[in-house]
Amino acid sequence: MPTPQRMGLSRQYSKEKLLEASADVISGTLLSKQASVKYAIPQRTIQKNVAILRLGQSAPERQRPGPKPVMPAALEKDLVDWIAGMQSCGHPVQRQTITLRAARICRAFDQTMTLSSGWYQRFLARHPILAKRTAQVISRSRNEVCQRTVEILYDRLATVVNEHKLDSTRIFNMDETAFNSRKKSKVVVALRGSKNVWAKDINTNFHMSIAACGNAAGLVIPPLFIMPGDTVKRSLSSCEVVLGSRITTSNKGWMTEYLFLQWLDFINESPAAVTIASQAWSQHVSSANMIAGFVESGLWPVSLDQMLARLSLFKEGGLKKGYTVAGWLKFRKGVQDGELTLPPRTSELDSSKTVTVAGRLLTVKLLRDIDASKEAKAAATAAKKALKAASKSRKGKGKAKLVARIVQEITV
Repeated sequence: MPTPQRMGLSRQYSKEKLLEASADVISGTLLSKQASVKYAIPQRTIQKNVAILRLGQSAPERQRPGPKPVMPAALEKDLVDWIAGMQSCGHPVQRQTITLRAARICRAFDQTMTLSSGWYQRFLARHPILAKRTAQVISRSRNEVCQRTVEILYDRLATVVNEHKLDSTRIFNMDETAFNSRKKSKVVVALRGSKNVWAKDINTNFHMSIAACGNAAGLVIPPLFIMPGDTVKRSLSSCEVVLGSRITTSNKGWMTEYLFLQWLDFINESPAAVTIASQAWSQHVSSANMIAGFVESGLWPVSLDQMLARLSLFKEGGLKKGYTVAGWLKFRKGVQDGELTLPPRTSELDSSKTVTVAGRLLTVKLLRDIDASKEAKAAATAAKKALKAASKSRKGKGKAKLVARIVQEITV
């Protein structure tokens, strides 16, 4: 007798399909043989399920063929939740990290247990919600953005637009973007369906930086290429660059006040990087894209809702909508105290450990004055809390005396 596979019947069927086929047989709509052909399920499987349902019992869960997984299903589910939680924090994990963490969990109840690369492949197959993705790097400044900073930007921008009666031709957006090597990205495991996967812990060693500028009316200004160092290769003269663009250098490879005024850019030692960036600029940068970018980001027309919508795209690490991070996951502080914990959340209100120079000539006295002002604020806050505590204590003592006097009068 031919096997179900030779008959064209697949063992890859869902529980819902099996229930539908069984319901058709029980209702008399189809015979078991007809249901087997229609739903591509072995006839014997349908007959067994129909017999169980007619007895009023629930169908048993389908067991995975072959040996049982090394890690119990419940622990694998916890591992999947942890992977999703790490993605939501902006720290998506790689294959090696997953394997090592799973091995630690297994050794907790069996010291001799080991995991191989085959386990990792089967783990992904058992959990199709996971997929391999390339993480996109977010700069430190983007990591520190929160709803409060977006609201401050909106208030300031709306005030300037109203005061000076600005139109789209007066709203410019200038940014410095790093042209980084593909090698600096990494393949991570993330939830399937995530549009973007953001990573915060990748080193930012760049080939070069590009300063781009345009306005809300669609005017695109030629780019500036910025390279770290003091010299550039002579072979750059033969590169195909954007008409009107400029090339320059800087000690650290970033924009300076002088370069901004001169409208120059930095470039790396590789002439190919300039050619690639120039071709991308020529082929993909257009007035329509510039206008759409201002609208989507909420810069023009000024929109707080659009700004917050853009913020939400990367704040949760690119998790697809509708997925909720497991509530049992906890965030570690200091030393990691468990296997499936998440890194500490980025604080939005941490005091800065640096002083912004902003073109000033700082002196020791000025730095001391800045520190003194911070200490004075901290002392004032502590004194205020102490006064509140003392006031609360006095109120408590007054109430106690009043109650004692009332009790004494009643007793008399």
